[in-house]
Amino acid sequence: MSWFKLKQLKKIRVIVSLVFFVPVSLCFIDPWHVVPAPVNNFLTSLQFIPSVIKVLVYSGLSTLGLIFVVLLTIAFGRVYCSTVCPLGTFQDFIIHIEKKIHKKKRFEYKKPPFIFHYSILVIVGMFAVAGSMVLLNLLEPFSNYGRVLTNLLEPLVVFANNGLSY
Repeated sequence: MSWFKLKQLKKIRVIVSLVFFVPVSLCFIDPWHVVPAPVNNFLTSLQFIPSVIKVLVYSGLSTLGLIFVVLLTIAFGRVYCSTVCPLGTFQDFIIHIEKKIHKKKRFEYKKPPFIFHYSILVIVGMFAVAGSMVLLNLLEPFSNYGRVLTNLLEPLVVFANNGLSY
C-alpha cells in the first residue's frame, strides 16, 4: 500500500473512533442527565462484554449489537479495539500526546505473551461460569474507561459547572 493510502486509512480510522468515543464519553460524563436511556442502551450494546451480558439476561436489540461487534472483529480484527472501544481510542490519544511531547521516544510492537492472556481468560471464564462477575468487571475495558471518566473527569465537570453557575 502506498503512503498516501495509509494516511487516508488512518484518517478514516480516527474519524470512526471519534464517532464512537465522543458519545460514549458524554454518556459517562453527564451531570445534567440529558442523554436519553435508549442512547445509553444503544451505545453499550455496541460494546462486547456489556452486549454479551445483555444477551444472557434478555435478548432483543442488544443481540444486534453483539452480532455487529462479533462480525466487525472477525472482519477487521483488532480494529474494533481502536475504534469502537473507548478505552482503545483513549490509549491512542495518550500515545499521540506522548509522541508529541517526547519526539525521540519510539513505541515498538512487542509480541504479546499469549500464555498470560489465555491463562487470564481461563481464570475469568471459570469465575464467570461459577457465577462471579468480579474479575470480568475489573478487567473489562468499557467498564474501566467508565470508571476513569466517572471518578476522575466527572467531578471536574461538576465543579466547573458549579463554579460557572455561582
